[in-house]
Amino acid sequence: MHPILLNTLWYYVHGFITANETLLITLFIGAVSGLVAQMILPGRGFGMFATVIIGLVGCIVGNKLLKPYHHYLTQYVLLNYIICATVSAMIIMLVINLIRGGADKDKTGWRHN
Repeated sequence: MHPILLNTLWYYVHGFITANETLLITLFIGAVSGLVAQMILPGRGFGMFATVIIGLVGCIVGNKLLKPYHHYLTQYVLLNYIICATVSAMIIMLVINLIRGGADKDKTGWRHN
């Protein structure tokens, strides 16, 4: 590829990442926390897409509500965000499981066969 094209592409990608750094970190932490919460909780699964969405909602809501308590957890800011996001995603998943109810809607049944 032509070096000018690569430099231009790098300029736009780097600009996008630096301009939206907080959003990208929130998306990453939310997706990871949703997947970790699904692995920790026993019972029914939601599927990959729904688990990531639940993790994103848990990340946003949990870190807004629990931000005053971040300094009580650890000295690492990123780890505090991950812990709060995972705990809130687990709470959201428990509430959804209570609302859905019944064993017939198990989406992880394929694991037990």
